[in-house]
Amino acid sequence: MKQKTKKEIWNTNKIIEELHFDLISTIGENGLRKYEEKTRFLLYKIPIYRDQKTGYHKYTTFVIDLKYISEKVKEEVVNCSNKDHSESIVKEAVSQLFENLGSKEKEYFNKNVRHLLKVEFVKNVQL
Repeated sequence: MKQKTKKEIWNTNKIIEELHFDLISTIGENGLRKYEEKTRFLLYKIPIYRDQKTGYHKYTTFVIDLKYISEKVKEEVVNCSNKDHSESIVKEAVSQLFENLGSKEKEYFNKNVRHLLKVEFVKNVQL
């Protein structure tokens, strides 16, 4: 008798949690949490970054290297029902990084940064 393997189905919250875990677990070359340090660096820069020519607000993108994301998380994000849904999942996982910096930072992020946050995945290419 063959035993059926049960496929685990992830809901939106599970994907957000797992992506957040991948991000918070990534250690940079300096021994610190790579993406936590990136949030500290960008938190107060995103709302004030302006295009030098026009003076208009210019988005600063939060870049995530795909090599730090587990294959299962990548698969789940790609297999979301639509592009907007997958983008909202990624944005929420990154938002949790900002919110976990502290209560003052969480309030600042939610008032001044969340609506401006742009996230992008890149594939690290070694030259």
